This record gives sequence, C-alpha cells and structure tokens, in this order.
Amino acid sequence: MAAAAIARRASRRLVHDETTALLTDTATLDAERWSLPSRCAGWDLLDVLVHLCLVTDLHLRSVENGLAGRLEPSWDFPSDVDLGAAFQELQQQTRQRGPTANLGYLREAAERYDAALAQATEADLDRPV
Repeated sequence: MAAAAIARRASRRLVHDETTALLTDTATLDAERWSLPSRCAGWDLLDVLVHLCLVTDLHLRSVENGLAGRLEPSWDFPSDVDLGAAFQELQQQTRQRGPTANLGYLREAAERYDAALAQATEADLDRPV
C-alpha cells in the first residue's frame, strides 16, 4: 500500500475517533456549561461547536462534490453579497439552533463523511483537482 494511502487512512481514523470523542464528551453538558469560555479567546463552548458544524458542512460538501466529479462549490452567492456578513448571519442562525440540534447535525455529518469516504477508491482520492 502506498504511503499516501496509509496516511489518508490514519487521518480518517483520527478524524473519526476525535469526532466520536467530542460527541461523547459533550453529550451531557447542561445549558450553563455551553456558555463557559473555551480555550479560543472570546469563544464559549457553543461558539466552538458552531464553528465545527460550519467547517464540517463545508468540508463534507466539498468531499461529496469532488467524489461526484463536481468541482464547483455547492453554494452560490451573487457577486454583490458581502461574504463576511453572510457568514456571520449563518453563524448566528447556527448558534440559535442551540447545542442539541448542533450536536445532532455534527453526528449526522460525521456519519455522512465516513460513508462518503468509505465509498471512495484510492484512485478517487489520488485524482488531481
């Protein structure tokens, strides 16, 4: 097996294990704990969860599109849209869903990510972009 394939498998295993640990460790947090400061300056624990949900969504869509042979992003913004403002609005909307909904989304997204990569061949993953 090529070194790149071994590294990919190790990375996928690490992401899977860390996501599982995060979901397990946060499953029983009460509402008060979600507002505690995180190690990220200015962010509470819910801010970190929201960030993970949004980044996971972006990466998952990119992986699904790439494996389907689509190189265009799965989102489309008009040229006159302020992307920073649009992202802040999305961040607020995601935060308003609260911890339970966001944990559920992250769990489902992790399952979809694992499933997408399980179907990918080494040739798929080696294909240049």
